[in-house]
Amino acid sequence: MATSQVKKKTERGTGIDPTTLSVVWNRFESILDEVGEKVLHATQSFVMANVRDLGQTINDPDGRIVAVAAYLPIHMLVSGEVIGHIKEWFNNKFYPGDFIIGNDPYIIRSSHLPDWSFVRPIFYEDELLGFFQFKGHVADTGGFLPGGYGPGAYDIIAEGLNIPPLRIIEKGVLKKELWGFLLRNVRNPNQVDMDTMLINGALAQAEESVVRLVDKYGLEMVKACMREIIDAGERATRAEFTRIPDGVYTGESATDWDGTTDKPIWVRVKMIVTGDEITFDFSDSDPQATFVNSPVGNTLAHTIMSLYFALDPSVPKNHGNMIPVKIIAPEGCVCNPKYPATVGASAISVGNIITEACLIALSKAIPDKVPAGFAKHWCPINIGMDRRIMDPRTGNIKQYFAETFASDGSAGAMKGYDGCHGVGTYGFVGSLVRPDIEIFESMVPYRVRTCEVMQDWEGAG
Repeated sequence: MATSQVKKKTERGTGIDPTTLSVVWNRFESILDEVGEKVLHATQSFVMANVRDLGQTINDPDGRIVAVAAYLPIHMLVSGEVIGHIKEWFNNKFYPGDFIIGNDPYIIRSSHLPDWSFVRPIFYEDELLGFFQFKGHVADTGGFLPGGYGPGAYDIIAEGLNIPPLRIIEKGVLKKELWGFLLRNVRNPNQVDMDTMLINGALAQAEESVVRLVDKYGLEMVKACMREIIDAGERATRAEFTRIPDGVYTGESATDWDGTTDKPIWVRVKMIVTGDEITFDFSDSDPQATFVNSPVGNTLAHTIMSLYFALDPSVPKNHGNMIPVKIIAPEGCVCNPKYPATVGASAISVGNIITEACLIALSKAIPDKVPAGFAKHWCPINIGMDRRIMDPRTGNIKQYFAETFASDGSAGAMKGYDGCHGVGTYGFVGSLVRPDIEIFESMVPYRVRTCEVMQDWEGAG
């Protein structure tokens, strides 16, 4: 949530009543939390329902992030890229009641294919006030293996459906033929259909909440608050950057393999601090590989997220954090692959390595502010079909997606504090949860005898 301490620092000279700014700001965030709760408790996707693999934002008409929810940061930090390219795709023409989906990382610049972006424009009367972006891991996205995690795919076409921005609902009317074509090409069509309509419904209700907020405070006041929230994020970020000594700092880390060979894949970053601005240069990283490549939007999200580990937690989380940051990732490197390179493990593999490399560089500049290393991704996923069981309602063979532990690793310690148990990898930042053992046992033919954390098994700290 936006803190009162930071808000008080942002109100001088804005002409916005402090109480109004506080109410609008917090209402934006509570609206997003309500969307998350509605989807979380009704979704058919195992990963969204049981792991919280979702994130939602409110963006302004230019696509800039205004407010985020308390969900997965990498799904939210990429929303500016997603909406910016959707605006370009549709020549900035949107209508009340529109609902747009997409997942193509080379067009909307997001992450791997199972993470679909769902975008709904926010209108007040006939004026575009902004956008909602919801991003979540759907039940299936086609491809040569169920679930989207298939090392060995020939190219990204084999990994799954590559969906450019598609306006599947226009002016409130579903394009049935288009939507039916997409559903025909996923393994769990009923689940994907139900979740997509669920998300659209949750965002439609959220839009009604924004309209009521504008009715109360006025269109110009709400727009002014949106601008001030972003400005507050930029001012607070720049103030934090000035506390980092100027200089050039480097960091590097590697993922164990690329899903096919035993060759480590290295991410190398050069962090250049100049006053209240920072440049992250990934030019020395390895060339693109296979399966673990990080699309540029995913690279942006993991880079910005690394800063959140080191900055004052009261800094507002929005587009303002990105304004004083420059990211250099040459096309063809593992942090910005060329089409049609595969990207299935982009977030859970190289994404985490990007964050770690950036934190290593930050630790050389501000060692007291940066945590030690997090656990790397270790997440056995069971995905497949049980042909012995058929759903009598649909005639479909049972599909399953089950995670045993969902990355039980812990966070690294930092000066004066122990690390947190069981928060997963860098990319999770403690925002994901582990599925109940009973859910896992209900889906696959295994029984869990024991599940516990061994004391000190990860080492001191």
